Amino acid sequence: AKAIRLVRLAAYAAGGAEVSELDLLLLQHVFWDKEPEQAEAVRDWILEHCIENEGEEDVVPQARYLFEGIRKRLNSAVGGSGRPSKSGASAISSEERNLQGLKLALEDTLRERLGARDLLRQQLLVDSKTRPATATSGIPRTFWLEDIDIAEARDRLLPRLDKAVDGAKALLKEVLVLLGVLAMKEPEERDQALRRMATRSGSGSQSDQPEGDVAKDLSNLSATFRANGLPDGMFPGRM
Repeated sequence: AKAIRLVRLAAYAAGGAEVSELDLLLLQHVFWDKEPEQAEAVRDWILEHCIENEGEEDVVPQARYLFEGIRKRLNSAVGGSGRPSKSGASAISSEERNLQGLKLALEDTLRERLGARDLLRQQLLVDSKTRPATATSGIPRTFWLEDIDIAEARDRLLPRLDKAVDGAKALLKEVLVLLGVLAMKEPEERDQALRRMATRSGSGSQSDQPEGDVAKDLSNLSATFRANGLPDGMFPGRM
């Protein structure tokens, strides 16, 4: 409890509205026992565990699991060469609603991760002389951190945040593509596109394909979306 109050006090004194990952590095000066050198081990542990949305609590792997289930059920609904049955059409409508829910969850996750990464980038200026002061306190937000702490945090945290952002972007793009296919006006074209996507998925993930093949598939889908009168925003470009 005392450590929590200390970190909150440090954040408040520096003009922060909330505790950030970097504020936790203050604990390296608190949680060593007999030897000051133990602070290095404490700092290492903090940098390894302070990023949210990793491990079992990461929403993206859970969303990926749900997405793969939706894709398999859609593939079953349009299986064969004929039109889907009445039950198949109902299943497609149900899975489209599931995809919309997944889309909203991933958009929220992506916004949070982009915000966290941008905030951390602002704070991770190595040169203490150029660290920006906050409007409320008039002193740098990370005034109590040494440049070596800032540099190590930058090198270890930013790549992981970039990876987290990229993971959310990639899955959101797949969800948007599948929603675009389901929004096609002609059921036969929609079902053909679903079968083609299922075949491609069965032979390996999109990332396993040669880059030229991926670009060709995405280009064909994009052209089909436009031909069916779908809005440009339905098909994501580079994010």
